Amino acid sequence: MSRESRRFVDGAEVWPRVTALITPGHSPGHTTYVVRGSAGRRILVFGDAFHTPAS
Repeated sequence: MSRESRRFVDGAEVWPRVTALITPGHSPGHTTYVVRGSAGRRILVFGDAFHTPAS
């Protein structure tokens, strides 16, 4: 499986219906993701585990 890293800006759609929100905090690169469902519902996924290629 190939792994690649990609930089993105605040508010970028990083996958269909997934938007990245830069949420600086206790670590550099901390990011929250907003996942939108087809019915308009949303969930926030946040944490340090999603901003490194090793994740």
